[in-house]
Amino acid sequence: MFLYNYDIEIAWGADKITVSYGDDVNCSHLNALLLSCQMITDYFNMSLGKLLLYPPEREQYQSELLRQRLLNLNGADGNNKQPHLGSAVLPDNTVPVRHSSVYGLPHLLRLFKWFGEKFGDLPQDSDPILALKIMTSEFITFLEENREKYFSVRRDYEPQE
Repeated sequence: MFLYNYDIEIAWGADKITVSYGDDVNCSHLNALLLSCQMITDYFNMSLGKLLLYPPEREQYQSELLRQRLLNLNGADGNNKQPHLGSAVLPDNTVPVRHSSVYGLPHLLRLFKWFGEKFGDLPQDSDPILALKIMTSEFITFLEENREKYFSVRRDYEPQE
């Protein structure tokens, strides 16, 4: 993950997430990066089926969505929770369907193209847009430097047996 380029440590406890960072990152920059990451993840999970898939991929998407629903409804823990798109904890205790755990880099790059179209008319100096632009730029640079590690035509486009 590109956040590892910074001196940042994230620890998950039972009740909280602890984030510590070095001198090269200030609290507001870290908050903007984390907010941007969450925003991108949420947009990806919510828009994948309608905006980011080519027609042949939509059948796979529907099959995966059905599989996730059945898994959540018939899970080993006995809870009958309904899946919901997005990543927030919902008041009705629904289970999020996290498409970002199934679909990869090619689909994420389609989202970045969509961001340009969607946010092009918004004020470019607003804090969320500036944070998103900075984070996206840093992330694209990271991907360029690590493309062999994260992108494979064989892995991402050829059917797996």
